[in-house]
Amino acid sequence: MTSKNENHSEACTVMSEKSVLTIGNISYTCAGGDCNAFNINYGAQCTQCHKAYIGKTVQPLRTRISEHRNTLNDKLDIKNTGDISDENTLAAHAIEHSIRTKAGFNKLYQFYIWARGPKNRVWYTLYCTIT
Repeated sequence: MTSKNENHSEACTVMSEKSVLTIGNISYTCAGGDCNAFNINYGAQCTQCHKAYIGKTVQPLRTRISEHRNTLNDKLDIKNTGDISDENTLAAHAIEHSIRTKAGFNKLYQFYIWARGPKNRVWYTLYCTIT
């Protein structure tokens, strides 16, 4: 069984130390901070293909990262687009890179906290193209 402190440490290891998140030709200044931040807009960038997911959360970011990570399982079928939702978009993308473990998920993504969110402050899924 994983303790609360282990979940906290695991989530914080995926926080980026970079001050800028670049998606395509647009760069966003990041606020920095740690996985305890809440009421934020955040980005998760794939370290292999550099595609990004943008989200927001009112709960601590460590909790949201754990929720993303915990959707990674063998039951997720990325060929069935009905299985893909905001809750498991990052897991589905990990599977596209043949990653099905939580440790692999942690290596695949870097998370950022923004100083300012996207213009309309809405949820975007920039890479979830399932064919």
